[in-house]
Amino acid sequence: MNRDDPEGGPGDLDHPVAGHERAAPVPSARSRRKLWISGGIFAATVVIAVSVVSFRALLHYAHSWHRNEEQEQQLALAVSPPVHDPRGVAVDAAGNVYVADSSTNRVLKVAIGSNTPTMLPFTGLKLSTGVVNNSIAGVAVDAPGNVYVVDSGNNRVLKLADASSTPTVLPFTGLDRPSGVALDTAGNVYLADSGNDRVVKLVAGSSTQTVLPTTRGAIPDAVAVDSAGTVYASVYKYCGLHATCHFLLKLAAGSDNWAELTSAGVEQHVAVDTAGNLYVVTMGEAGGVMKLAPGSSSWTKLPGVSGFRAPGGLAVDTRGNVYVTDNQTPGEGATSRGLIVKLPTG
Repeated sequence: MNRDDPEGGPGDLDHPVAGHERAAPVPSARSRRKLWISGGIFAATVVIAVSVVSFRALLHYAHSWHRNEEQEQQLALAVSPPVHDPRGVAVDAAGNVYVADSSTNRVLKVAIGSNTPTMLPFTGLKLSTGVVNNSIAGVAVDAPGNVYVVDSGNNRVLKLADASSTPTVLPFTGLDRPSGVALDTAGNVYLADSGNDRVVKLVAGSSTQTVLPTTRGAIPDAVAVDSAGTVYASVYKYCGLHATCHFLLKLAAGSDNWAELTSAGVEQHVAVDTAGNLYVVTMGEAGGVMKLAPGSSSWTKLPGVSGFRAPGGLAVDTRGNVYVTDNQTPGEGATSRGLIVKLPTG
């Protein structure tokens, strides 16, 4: 048949036989080469663009941390010789500062008006826990000047009475990696027993501890107590693969239930002043010290430092000055360098 055949046929170029689709044209080798080159150029462009963005982000990150370090240096206590891996920190009524240097297993006192720390007579300490030191190595001091230290690696709490050279072990029992410690105005001791997911209380003069109501499955790592007997706990939970969720709990005096407070960010430490203001340290490049006034639900950020690299402890004195320990160059022993940063009254 020919092209004019109304019925069409095998020779009909415009009406192919049913069931016989025309084959798609096969690209030539030259066309395929052009496609490969175009794809390669596109991929290279994407890689370069991502690299530029990442490099700019890295520069911004490095610049921000450099600025934060400069701020910390300006506000840090001029301690010499320096502390290496400072953790728990406390301040007495006279303004003397006490700090646990976990990498050297020492507890140091920096007297007001002095830049030279003295080592307190705590011996046999094991302030760090495990290969990765995530211990707070809590420190507290009461009104008479007695110093309390959480010896995390040895699962005990030590008390050094004022003017004494021999610490005593407090009668806590069954501890597992304890961390933060605090005292109320009556001299009762509160302890974050992290490995047991609980907060325990030792009444002054007692030899029997009391377990406070459960923290709802969260792990406490720092505690504070105000003048009314309200207990605050900085806690965290594992909320995903290699992820933790941090939040803050409050236990009013006489209550059986913890209440969750409004979040200030990634809270890591907690302290309270004589006026009932609450303080926490938040993590990250834009972190810092946050303050919550009594009866308020809005946190305010204290001026001075935009962010901390590895904050280890938090304290506030009777004048409202806030102290934060920070490790700027993580390492071991003398290779690390830490700071005791003092923020002005907020």
